[in-house]
Amino acid sequence: MRISFHKSQFKMSQPLEEPAWSSQVNRWYQLDGPALALCQLFFEHDLDFDHLVLASPEGSNETDRDFAQTGAQRAQKFVHTLPNIRASMALQLREEPCPFICFMEGAKTLEKALKEFYALALENQRPALVSVYKLGPNEYEAWAAIARN
Repeated sequence: MRISFHKSQFKMSQPLEEPAWSSQVNRWYQLDGPALALCQLFFEHDLDFDHLVLASPEGSNETDRDFAQTGAQRAQKFVHTLPNIRASMALQLREEPCPFICFMEGAKTLEKALKEFYALALENQRPALVSVYKLGPNEYEAWAAIARN
């Protein structure tokens, strides 16, 4: 089994600048930092996979807190921060849809996501394991590991 690794960084500007891929993603301006970083990763790299496994240890906790602290006035913004929506928005940058699963289990997230990734690879699938980490204020790194037999 071979595993390729890809990563991308995304820094959110204030005000948010329209990314090069904006015409391919519905309502891109409603996405949070991790969702924007995932889209940037998919745009920058030609990721060839048939199953997506998203590891999101904290889910959308940070964005949820920000939403609540700002008066919870825009429900549409809140919906576009959920991890499963993050993945579906990034998948709009692909020509073919594929099944995906999202793990959000705190410290156990990566372990469970890796087990799913490995099981799919053993079944002769081409899974991608992706995740996003915050590097600093408004700066994120997204990465993908893709298995090949």
